[in-house]
Amino acid sequence: MRIAILDATSQIAKDHVQSFAAVFAPVRILRVGVQDRFSHHCGSYEYLLQEHGLDRAAIEQKIYYFLQ
Repeated sequence: MRIAILDATSQIAKDHVQSFAAVFAPVRILRVGVQDRFSHHCGSYEYLLQEHGLDRAAIEQKIYYFLQ
């Protein structure tokens, strides 16, 4: 029970810190993930990563443009 209370308390503290940081020290966030769509074709793991823009080259390009 004590662990659950500490977890709930730490989540409340985390929420307050995030709110404070969003107002006084905003940062840009790049979200990288799977879009809400189905794949057009079946294929290997590497193929699916590339189709969804999650292969190394696509992620590097997203980071490059994000940092510009």
